[in-house]
Amino acid sequence: MEDDVYSFGLILLQSLIGPSFSSRNETFLLNEMVSLGTLDGQRRIVDPTVLASCSQESLSIIISIANKCISPESSTRPSFEDVLWNLQYAAQVQATADGEQRF
Repeated sequence: MEDDVYSFGLILLQSLIGPSFSSRNETFLLNEMVSLGTLDGQRRIVDPTVLASCSQESLSIIISIANKCISPESSTRPSFEDVLWNLQYAAQVQATADGEQRF
């Protein structure tokens, strides 16, 4: 089960980074997770389409849960229920941001 959460974290990371994911090795990407904690790092690594369409708060939630999923310390990885809860929360945050932009 722990390996499944790790794999899911890599899928989340792939979703954030986009097509460039397949051209980079896993170790490089795991090292780049540190950069996702800063706005400059996000601009450098995250797919421009994701940056343009995702609120900063929602993006931060997704980065946080992906980071927890790929933690080298398997005992600190979240359960699938925690992952799903956080993704649902990120979707609600995004829906709120999208609604505020309309007005």
